[in-house]
Amino acid sequence: MGITVRSNFPELVKRQAYEYFFERYDGVEPVYPRVFEVLPSTRAFEQGTAAVGMGQLQEKPEGTSIRYRDPVEGHTWYIKMKTFADGFILTDEFLQDADDGRIEGFIREAAASWGEGVRMTEEAACARLFNKGALSAGDAPAFDGTVPGVVQDPSPKFIYDGKPFFATDHASLAGSTYANLTASLPLTVANLETAWGAITNTNARNERDEPVRIAPNVLLVPQELEFTAKTILRSVLLPGSPNNDINPVSELLEPVVWRYLEDTDGWFVGASKRGLRFYDRTPPTISVTQDPETKNWRVDVVRRFGVGVTNWRYWYAANVAQS
Repeated sequence: MGITVRSNFPELVKRQAYEYFFERYDGVEPVYPRVFEVLPSTRAFEQGTAAVGMGQLQEKPEGTSIRYRDPVEGHTWYIKMKTFADGFILTDEFLQDADDGRIEGFIREAAASWGEGVRMTEEAACARLFNKGALSAGDAPAFDGTVPGVVQDPSPKFIYDGKPFFATDHASLAGSTYANLTASLPLTVANLETAWGAITNTNARNERDEPVRIAPNVLLVPQELEFTAKTILRSVLLPGSPNNDINPVSELLEPVVWRYLEDTDGWFVGASKRGLRFYDRTPPTISVTQDPETKNWRVDVVRRFGVGVTNWRYWYAANVAQS
């Protein structure tokens, strides 16, 4: 019994582990790419400044000079790349006593569970922005972009404007106040119309308070609201009405069900891939190394990515907890 560890043992383990890992990883369809803009990154953090823009052009009468203005910058957002990891040990004694089949089976089960586990980690990190986005006390694990010794996020528990992602007092640089949150608003046709009007009209302003176009296309709901959302959005006639009234929100949005949303009656209207970013820093990487003292083999997986909010205006929350 047992095996003789050859010089290419690390590569053999990695090859097997990657095969079983990606079989499970690729077999789990994630939701976050339907919600977040996914971009590559090569840095420890990403940052961006929300430029206010120059606004509308001014008429220039014939023969007069162009009126030049200084550009105005908005808030700066920070997204930190986080490292997620797990590992297990193959002891020297285990390798001596186990046969090839048992060892391969152990690696298969561990690597396959990692494949699903990494997907779960990605989904949970992205969903946390929604689950904790309305908390009046904020949430550093979700929103802190600080990289110690490199950059300090001035609002580590909140988004770039110092407010929760979903709040009733987002202030523009021009001085107006906007809300992308209604704390008590059950999912109904009428309430969906209310949220739609807020995001497409009331909040559709830039930092100069000038009108801009925002086109939401997603209704994001937990599993508990799946049938409610689909009934509302896919019924031609107004649900629950005996008068054959036309349903004004039929096919208005795409219902997206996300099992990682924690508020069982909370819901969100938003524009897919707008205002939210997922930075892919390092793909899942499996390593195999040996401890020279114990002769044990360490097998680990590492995944690096960062998520954050770059513009609150593209999203509206309803019926979610604030504490």
